[in-house]
Amino acid sequence: MSQGASEFPISKLLGRVIDESGLRRSEFIKSLDYKSIPGGLRRLDEWLQQGEGHVLILDRIAQVYHLNRGELKQALLATSGEKAVQADAARVEATQAEHKRFRPYIHVEGEFSVPSCIVIVAVTGGRLNRIELPRELHDPFLVEKIPALAELMRPYLEEHNGACPFFGRAVAFRLVHWDESFRFSLDGRLLERSEGRFTPGRATARIGNKTVEGLFGTL
Repeated sequence: MSQGASEFPISKLLGRVIDESGLRRSEFIKSLDYKSIPGGLRRLDEWLQQGEGHVLILDRIAQVYHLNRGELKQALLATSGEKAVQADAARVEATQAEHKRFRPYIHVEGEFSVPSCIVIVAVTGGRLNRIELPRELHDPFLVEKIPALAELMRPYLEEHNGACPFFGRAVAFRLVHWDESFRFSLDGRLLERSEGRFTPGRATARIGNKTVEGLFGTL
């Protein structure tokens, strides 16, 4: 197989065509009538190494080397399937890693869904409307733990005079677990349980050549 070809079906097919041509890579590109050899090599390497790229070079190869269109289509479909499987596996791995890093916390809800100063919220990483939990409260939520949670909420209200910085007055607290959340009134009464991931809003700001991001509110 042509040196540098990946294991994707389309890459192996093109590698076979190059090998059977008996040409060096630069000569192979010349045979495709490319005016720019470096440009043609970049196009070729995209398909050989990544299994994707500009379709024009595939058309040229099929025409010049009489490559069966059905075989070409099958290789492309097989490659697409392999890439989909790889992408799914990568998403699962990323989700598992995120789940492992995740720690429950309390999200403070303000009366406004968008902060009055997005830059500050981004710079602070959304920490102003977030209460970290002690490790003993990391376990799945139990009604018996409400008093302990209320003890964490009260100091927050006192420190911020009943407000949620940049979101107006505080209106509720939300205990966030990985795949569910529990909403509380300001005095610690359980209001509702929500299944599924809690998705905070995002605030981004550009400072110099660096982009910072913070989380806030609900989408």
